[in-house]
Amino acid sequence: MSSLESECLSLIEQNNEEFSYSLQKYKLHTLATKEISSQSDSIFGYFLLYLLAKGQTKRYSLNRLELSDVIDIDKSECIKTVDYIWRCSILGDIPQMKHALDALPKTHLKIGLAACEFLQERKGKVEECKRGRKESKIQQIVKTSNMFFRV
Repeated sequence: MSSLESECLSLIEQNNEEFSYSLQKYKLHTLATKEISSQSDSIFGYFLLYLLAKGQTKRYSLNRLELSDVIDIDKSECIKTVDYIWRCSILGDIPQMKHALDALPKTHLKIGLAACEFLQERKGKVEECKRGRKESKIQQIVKTSNMFFRV
């Protein structure tokens, strides 16, 4: 285990938010050398959950794409679980998303809950916007019909 990897793991265990810089260095090192250790799945899974919890869904998608060249998803249970949480949020399946949290390691539960909360809020905001658009269309129709009947 490299010193960079052990540093990332210790910061994850402490739930320290300062781990992002170390993890970026670890990610770049892994992408450059294409060397995967037994702990890479846990480290990258935590990082992806962190991005989701902070609402950085674009960065999540880009990092996930970068890592797909290096990491074999069939051997990466943690990343597979994070992907499943992401898919459930897109489909709006909140009970399955919460059920997937049980498959995460204990060190990832706190950040996993934060990610689920953000994804649930995001889903609610999308539905609220759709509802608002429907209401504004109805208001436009009513306004148009009122103008028609005034003439």
